[in-house]
Amino acid sequence: MRSKIPNIETERIALRAYSPDDAANLSRFAGDFDVAKMTSAVPHPYPRLSAEGYIMLTEARRPLGKDMPFAIDLPGQGLIGAAGFHARGEGRWEFGYWIGKPFWGKGFATEAARALLAWWDESMKVSCLSAGRFIDNPASGRVLEKVGFKLTGEMRELYSLARLARIPSLDYVRCANAKTQDVWAAAE
Repeated sequence: MRSKIPNIETERIALRAYSPDDAANLSRFAGDFDVAKMTSAVPHPYPRLSAEGYIMLTEARRPLGKDMPFAIDLPGQGLIGAAGFHARGEGRWEFGYWIGKPFWGKGFATEAARALLAWWDESMKVSCLSAGRFIDNPASGRVLEKVGFKLTGEMRELYSLARLARIPSLDYVRCANAKTQDVWAAAE
């Protein structure tokens, strides 16, 4: 796996590696309880110092090739969200994202996901990706379905750091071809 994060530009946004300048927006937008509660790993509150530490840790881990996070950058605003790929062992990768609440409902999540998945399909040697969403986040499910993910029919409980609780989550899969997707989903 390559560990270099490319810069990807779409019509409205840029997808890029994190920079130290992102800490304030990361803390502000990801730390909003309505955003953080829909992720497994974002705490609430999310102090700026914690965001700075996360950015440093992300950059230190990048050479290991196990995480490929991208900042979602809106010109004039800076970081408004994040998306990326995370190794889950045995050659499996998971896709995830979040968008700051002031930017919800504007298509940024779908735009970022489409661009990143196009890059993934072209650049990486992994045919299937998994994703998940908490059961109380149907908007995330609509984004995942728009970019080719399909429900596996599996539900599991994942821990939400912001909620300090285990929350039911639905599993999704997206594969390079439909036959692989059916086989992979059945194996879950």
